Amino acid sequence: MSELSEQIGRYAHELESRGVSPHTLRAYASDLAQFLEYLSPPGAEPPAPQAIDVLIFREWLVELYDNRLTAVSIRRKLAAVRGLFSYLHREGVVKTNLARVVLTEAKAARNGRSPSRARQWRRWKNIFPIPGPRPVPRGRPPGPFS
Repeated sequence: MSELSEQIGRYAHELESRGVSPHTLRAYASDLAQFLEYLSPPGAEPPAPQAIDVLIFREWLVELYDNRLTAVSIRRKLAAVRGLFSYLHREGVVKTNLARVVLTEAKAARNGRSPSRARQWRRWKNIFPIPGPRPVPRGRPPGPFS
């Protein structure tokens, strides 16, 4: 069992102990299982929670949009993952809750950002794989969220 799946189990137990609705528990469990499946390459373990960065969150969000999920479903899945990483941050497993900076397409548009950049990056990285560390986006200095 991977560290991430163990942490998901602990988070689910905490939600249950807080008296969260059984419907919410079932939905979050399903959403987090799908997130874990997305992060798990065939025949390998998913990354440790500390190794998950903003680009991975964005790629996952693009995958949700590509699967043509409704906006409500995407927001619920993102809420489940944000809740998990908020829990991991409180428990000291991750230094920063990077999930909180990931925006949905509508919110990004309201804030003047374009999530289509993530889509473009995903398409280009599949066409031209880049060995080594990921490049820093143009116009931004490297930082904790890059």
